[in-house]
Amino acid sequence: MRYQVAKPAKNNNTLNRYSDWDIRLIAFINSVRKKPFSWGDNDCLTFANNAVIAQKGTGFDSGYLSGYDDVKGAIKAYNTFLEESGYTDIVDGLDQTFERVTGFPPRGSVVAMPVSDGAVFPYSFGIMVSKYAAFVSEEGLLMVVPDNTYLAWRVS
Repeated sequence: MRYQVAKPAKNNNTLNRYSDWDIRLIAFINSVRKKPFSWGDNDCLTFANNAVIAQKGTGFDSGYLSGYDDVKGAIKAYNTFLEESGYTDIVDGLDQTFERVTGFPPRGSVVAMPVSDGAVFPYSFGIMVSKYAAFVSEEGLLMVVPDNTYLAWRVS
């Protein structure tokens, strides 16, 4: 089946999702389904940012999610992001970028799962694909049903 490629629409200086964002999101998810975790290439934030790019044509990273290939580089990139953006942490940055979701997150939302052993953040970031949220793991994508401890932001 062929579909027409949609262009993102502008609304009040914010870029809205493509009209076929759901098809693009699923194509992206399928392209990385078996891709393992890799710092700076397929870690939790690059994955979530690329999922937003699939939906909107632009992400939320402001260019900070590149140039590192280990945990030390990720921490340095994150600290640079905080210094230059003025955000207190990544959650503050996402709160300033997207609408926080209360209740069960809709498909396409950025989701943050609390983790106790996070090397950089106290959360792992993923994307809602159905009733499941997709997160990067060593074996590829891990699908998890979010609970009330997760944070989420609507991508629109």
